[in-house]
Amino acid sequence: MKTLITVTNPDLKKLLFSKRCLDLLTSVSEVCWAEEGKPYTDNQMKADLPEFDAVITGWGSPKLSADVLACPM
Repeated sequence: MKTLITVTNPDLKKLLFSKRCLDLLTSVSEVCWAEEGKPYTDNQMKADLPEFDAVITGWGSPKLSADVLACPM
């Protein structure tokens, strides 16, 4: 399993993902992070999404709109 996390704000990342949370998540999935401190766009999500089984978003992430979800898997 492969999971994309699109939380790019470092303070929000610390708030949402404790060490225990990340340990549990990485025990069941390969975790890939969007680049920290750089906005993650709708186009990036559409390009990246087909590679992943799951996505975790947060404030400032693109919405999982019908357009984004219509990308070929």
